[in-house]
Amino acid sequence: MTNNKIIEKAIKLCTEKMGDYEPDEIHWIEIKYLDISIDYGEYRCSECAEKRKSELEIKYKSELEKDPDSSIEVFECYSQEREGPASCEDCDVMLNYFLCDVEDELKHYEDHGIDLNNQEDCFSFLALLECYTYMEHMNYESDKRIVKLAKSILEAK
Repeated sequence: MTNNKIIEKAIKLCTEKMGDYEPDEIHWIEIKYLDISIDYGEYRCSECAEKRKSELEIKYKSELEKDPDSSIEVFECYSQEREGPASCEDCDVMLNYFLCDVEDELKHYEDHGIDLNNQEDCFSFLALLECYTYMEHMNYESDKRIVKLAKSILEAK
């Protein structure tokens, strides 16, 4: 079986094991036209982002009332590029992401294996499988390691 076929089968297996699981998108809060400092850049799930927005609206109610153009908004960001999994700052639930660097995730799965009964683990491993280049002539070391991990889950199923 070619390496490409191994990756394709592993992707199919992880997708099947994930079922209908899909992590929430990354959300963050932005304050418009108010000179206050908040937790910019913190990632939250939709539920925690809305909760945090409500807390801030209560805390800064008088400032918001003074300026009708000011607001506190929740923004959804689709699939951030990351070096590893993203999780909510408040409740630690996994958030959607895609990998830009595979080394940490490769090391994690080489050290700990993959739990095909855990949907979050399947999602994270799927993000790693999607980093495979499909260019076998390039002979990347990371691709060899990804194929080895893919083989291990196919043999274990």
